[in-house]
Amino acid sequence: MALVVTRSLAQLGTRRSTECYLDAASRGSPDARAAAATNLNFLALNLHIAPGDAFAAAARLARDSDPVVRAATASSLVLFDERTARKLLTPLATDPEPAVRAAAEESLAKLEPLRKLEQELMSR
Repeated sequence: MALVVTRSLAQLGTRRSTECYLDAASRGSPDARAAAATNLNFLALNLHIAPGDAFAAAARLARDSDPVVRAATASSLVLFDERTARKLLTPLATDPEPAVRAAAEESLAKLEPLRKLEQELMSR
């Protein structure tokens, strides 16, 4: 249910719905926070949240006490540039919870082609 609600808030894209989304991401139940982390990509990619606000929410969710929230956040971090995402993913890759480590490692692997592309473009 929390996933549906946060996705609906993200799709509305109004100022108030974005405020409700950010509130759920910071003060909601663990299920609501995990759903917010899962929907962070959607909200950011549809420009319903400012990049700085998206990063602040992701950073907060990456430090969440609930491992389900941290794992969901790790999967959403690929929306940021490679260096920024790596800063948040590196600690998650050493998380005590196996699911969090696995999600972080999967996201880090997705970032590798982006890093190589960025290096190639910079060398031109």
